[in-house]
Amino acid sequence: MKKQHVLSVILLLLFAISSFGQKNSNQVIAFQTKNISEIDDYLKGLEKDSSFMGCIILSKGDSILYQNGFGYSDIENTIPFTKNTLICICSTGKIFTATIVMKMVQENKIQLDDFIGKYFPQLPYGDSVTIRHLLTHTSGLGYYQVNKDYFNKKSCIDNIEFIKTQKLKFIPGEQTFYSTSGMMLLGALIEKIYGKNYIDVIKQEIITPSKMDRTLFQNYSEVLKQDDFEVGLPYKINEDGKVETRELTNTEKVLVTLAAGGQFSCAEDLFKFDRTLYSHQIIDKEHLDKMIEKHSKTQWPNSYFGLGVVIENADECIEGAGHGGCDNVYYNHFKKQDVTLIITSIEGYANKKYSMNVFDIAEKIKTILFE
Repeated sequence: MKKQHVLSVILLLLFAISSFGQKNSNQVIAFQTKNISEIDDYLKGLEKDSSFMGCIILSKGDSILYQNGFGYSDIENTIPFTKNTLICICSTGKIFTATIVMKMVQENKIQLDDFIGKYFPQLPYGDSVTIRHLLTHTSGLGYYQVNKDYFNKKSCIDNIEFIKTQKLKFIPGEQTFYSTSGMMLLGALIEKIYGKNYIDVIKQEIITPSKMDRTLFQNYSEVLKQDDFEVGLPYKINEDGKVETRELTNTEKVLVTLAAGGQFSCAEDLFKFDRTLYSHQIIDKEHLDKMIEKHSKTQWPNSYFGLGVVIENADECIEGAGHGGCDNVYYNHFKKQDVTLIITSIEGYANKKYSMNVFDIAEKIKTILFE
């Protein structure tokens, strides 16, 4: 770990010398060698009081500047949390869906302004909702998970019977509402165009070329049966501050991993995906740039939806594109700086009274990194 730390500092110094500049919208913010040790001190402080159990990967281009695990993936057996520890990435998986939709656009199999009814005429709103609306969360659709039977669905197309009964919350294009039903429809579109199950398409087009050999499309119960993977076990923090493993909730046991997210992955695999995506091995530069452009304002401060991604710090020179997952996954690529920040954790949401979620941790890291 000490050798890795020294190497990270040396790399950071080289980048600082080569990219030193003032903090404005036209120049890349310089990195300072002191940043890495300050980030490390901050994270170790969180680890000490059990406020964070997870992994951080910070990179510039293909070079990892900082990588470390904190706390335990298995508290009772004191197994360390590492870059290979599997956790449910929740909505971060939506970026896989968006990437394949943009690949279909690139290959002229679909157009962004096609009405979804062209492909699924049974949808009552099919002539007013476009693919672009679905990607930018401006369709007016809501959540498919209100259907109590959704966990029995094994494909995205299987969910259409319920989604078609949902009424639009507003005229498409006039407002924004974060919609899992919209993402599921995009998954169904992928299945229709490819003639395959959504999971098989993602494995073929993203997982295999990215060599993401620790990404699984299974629920928690199934993942825990795997002997070849480190899995972040859910935990709880009692009123007296004691940390211990907890039982799975019913939702965790049956969660289905389709187009709206829910896959199991790890920090290293997300980094592999990032490198494959930004080296244009999945989609070309033109369509990646379209995907990470600002389109519609989100309900969160200073952020926009791109085409299936979230653009944060949208009015600043450290604008980043990516997608979070619940309160336990942060993934963002800062385009101007060519910097990627990935945080994986367990139970940030379930234990928010005691532990910090990854978005608060990311904000602190960005403050240190780009000061």
